[in-house]
Amino acid sequence: MSYAHYIGAVVKALRERALHGVTDPAVRNILATSIRTLAGIADALDSERNLPASAITMEGPIVQIFSPPENGAARSRTGSRIANAVDRIEASRGRETCLTDSDLAMIAWERSLMQQAISSMRAMEGLEGDIVAKSDPLIIRREAVEDYFRKRFGSSIVVSEYFQAIGGRSRQTIIFKLDGNTGLPRDLVLQRDHPGGISRHGVADEFPVLSLLAQSRLKGPRPIFLEASRTVLGAPFMVSERSPGKIAGPDYWDSPKDARLAAQLAEQLAILHSIDYSPVQAGLKHTLSGGGDWRGELELLEGIWNTQRHWPSVTATAAFSWMRQRVGEIGADTAIIHNDTALHNVLVHDGKISALLDWELVHLGHPAEDLGYCRGFIEEMGSWDVFIDAYVAAGGKRFSSDLLDYFSLRAIIHLTTLLQLARSQFEKKATDDLNIAEVGASFMPKLMLRLANVMTSVFQARPRAR
Repeated sequence: MSYAHYIGAVVKALRERALHGVTDPAVRNILATSIRTLAGIADALDSERNLPASAITMEGPIVQIFSPPENGAARSRTGSRIANAVDRIEASRGRETCLTDSDLAMIAWERSLMQQAISSMRAMEGLEGDIVAKSDPLIIRREAVEDYFRKRFGSSIVVSEYFQAIGGRSRQTIIFKLDGNTGLPRDLVLQRDHPGGISRHGVADEFPVLSLLAQSRLKGPRPIFLEASRTVLGAPFMVSERSPGKIAGPDYWDSPKDARLAAQLAEQLAILHSIDYSPVQAGLKHTLSGGGDWRGELELLEGIWNTQRHWPSVTATAAFSWMRQRVGEIGADTAIIHNDTALHNVLVHDGKISALLDWELVHLGHPAEDLGYCRGFIEEMGSWDVFIDAYVAAGGKRFSSDLLDYFSLRAIIHLTTLLQLARSQFEKKATDDLNIAEVGASFMPKLMLRLANVMTSVFQARPRAR
């Protein structure tokens, strides 16, 4: 009996005997996050999975991985083959056509193993249709929030209908009503930076941008005030007016199958990218802040991947190889970038987008950064080409296919490197945040599969070496 089987029994007991008997939302989500984390660890330990018939039969040394790898295909029976294929691709640096038919066959093989791993992980989780929350919240007490408003507006102020939203690895969100004579809207949202400071961006960066965006046609939250002190709630926070609607895609891995919603998102991004950013330019970082160029940024991402990864990946290595061939073609287009335009950050009211949420990663950069970030979701909802046409029709610039493909790959790789750095804090015991544990064990392998799916779209019908 393997360790994976032992953990699987624990997961089953938590899911069947504990989760369904708990009604408290916070406790339910602690259990759900624990289940996802344990399922990811069990899957990483399960090295005896049968390989598909197309798998390469070359034998190699046993690979030992002591932490869950990003790459769900990395197994004791496959890890050495993946590593050898990575070495072959790396040896082709400088070749005019960077990927051969043999390389692409290895990518397809690795992708099939990742699909199998994620299917196994999700079957063990068994959470579909039961709970879609992705996070164990870092609790913010209602009494602390009410005390803050009473000190600011008077002792008669009452905070009611208080709810801590589930989700957010770098930010905690509170939804509540404020009763009393404050002059503020009654329905409010409070967002606090992660007390552990795991993100380089914070509400202090976000607030002036949201104030600018509130003057445009963009659908977004209306910011009210910023509290920069860490002494009140343990980290800086801001308060905004609550927008109407519900989250369009609460499950990050299951986008709503609604092509009309995709077209509306394209329109919102076109509006965002057309806004004059000069009033906030001085306070916003650029993707290339520090004086580098896109080639230097790619080298930085590749360096983080290589130093933080738990095992090589044919998929990631091939993506870096393809991107190196095209990074010199990126122009100087600049706009305000949301940088997390996924459906779990979109509110929908009466069938229409009512707000783009969670601007903690906002910065200046290339407009195609946002477009590329959307691609994995959009291709689950409808046609990527139709989405781009809607963006252009709403006033966005039409970029070349190569440039859109570059930023489609870069978006996932960039997110992977951010998560790798957050995961390293957990593995160094700098934090015990269960959300960060879930990043390494469950979220990262699923993200790598999404990278493989986008690569499949990018590489279809492209010329390659024999």
